[in-house]
Amino acid sequence: MSGSAESFTVQRATPLSVDYEDIYEKVQYQLRQASDINENGTIVVVGKTAGRLLFFEGDTLKAGTFTPTNPAGGGSGVIIEGFDTNNTNDLRFTDNGGTERTYPFVAAGSLNFSQNLVDDTDGEYWLFFDYTTRTTNSDIDVTAPSGDSYTLTGTLPNMAVNDYIRISGFAEDANNGLFIIEVENTPSASYDVRKVDGKAVGGVETDQTVNIDENPYSSPDAIIVNDNGGSPIAGAINATTVAFDFDYDNNVQGGRTASTNAACILVVAGLEAAQVAISPTQIISASTGLSFSITAAQERNYANA
Repeated sequence: MSGSAESFTVQRATPLSVDYEDIYEKVQYQLRQASDINENGTIVVVGKTAGRLLFFEGDTLKAGTFTPTNPAGGGSGVIIEGFDTNNTNDLRFTDNGGTERTYPFVAAGSLNFSQNLVDDTDGEYWLFFDYTTRTTNSDIDVTAPSGDSYTLTGTLPNMAVNDYIRISGFAEDANNGLFIIEVENTPSASYDVRKVDGKAVGGVETDQTVNIDENPYSSPDAIIVNDNGGSPIAGAINATTVAFDFDYDNNVQGGRTASTNAACILVVAGLEAAQVAISPTQIISASTGLSFSITAAQERNYANA
């Protein structure tokens, strides 16, 4: 396709998903030809005299770095489409103004399941955030403790009545745990909270360094992690390994900060062959090749009566 003084991209109606090494090999082949490689255009582009489009720098494929000439006009920028999403983090594009561009970083990895989860026809998995935001300050107090409740004061996140929070860091362990907010006294400064498990809280504490986790796992506010396409990372277990990806640079679920690591919990459940299992905290970092594994105990009590 050709055009004049235009910038555009072209993609098939059914997009391709090609490894970037294969793309590079095909382009280099075209650029060695002594014939017209502009198959659908009215302007002749002879492969061996056309500009250099791509080159590898280590494992990174760069496009448009050498400002190739576009005989149809429209600028020198080069972009690749139709590539395997596993290559997303290894591509760099130079636009018409000479600025290098990248896609947002996509973290990727695999969830690995024990065989009995695969054998269980009802096996399912869910990847939850352990929490979406964590606020840590050193001026947090416990005041007016009574039974399973106390007033939490200090520099706190802006929370609402009926929000669930996980508290950790108080010297007395009884003041830590999963709580629900019952009264907002002063926004971001004072809340009456109640311990969800009904156990007694501890005593008064002052100026403690404490973590406040919002949308914590094991509460009704827990949130399932979305993949790079915005769909929940959850589903039926049909294989020992399931691939996942995560929009590291843009995911803001539950108010989380983009471009930061995400603490997660992998939960699995079966029916006739595997029990419920919960993983330790896993970390989605700005990486590929992540691997989260979980083993479920054999289910020995189920009977389909």
